[in-house]
Amino acid sequence: MEEADRDEVLQPQLIEFTYTLWIGQNLTEIYNLNMKIPVNTSFYEAMLIAAETDSNYQFSANVWPNGHYINSIGRHSEQYIGFHHWLLFILPEMPNPRNPPEAVVPNVAAGGVDELYPANGDHYLFWLKNI
Repeated sequence: MEEADRDEVLQPQLIEFTYTLWIGQNLTEIYNLNMKIPVNTSFYEAMLIAAETDSNYQFSANVWPNGHYINSIGRHSEQYIGFHHWLLFILPEMPNPRNPPEAVVPNVAAGGVDELYPANGDHYLFWLKNI
C-alpha cells in the first residue's frame, strides 16, 4: 500500500453541514456555524464540538433514560412560563428568517440529539420559540 493510500485510510471521512441558532419569535439573534465532522458522529457530539468553537453554542442538558434533553444554548434557557422551548429542525436548505419553517413533521426532529446523525449537506436549526 502506498503512503498516500495509507493516509487516506487513517483519516476519517468527513461530512459538512450547517448548524444555526435562532432566538425568539422575532429572531432577535441569529448564529450560523458551518461544521465538518467525522461520519457517524451524533448531533449531540457535534453540539459539543460547536460549543468549543463558539460560545454562542455552549449548552446545558438534562440526561434522561432516552438521552440528552437540551434546555439551554448560549445564554438562553427554556422558559416554561410562556412556553418558550428549543425546537430542533432538520431542513433541506439553509433556514431563511424571512420564511421560517413550520414546526411540523418532517421539519422538526423526531428523536433526540443522541440518535440523530448529520449527513453531508444537512441544515440543522435550533430555534428558541414560543410553542
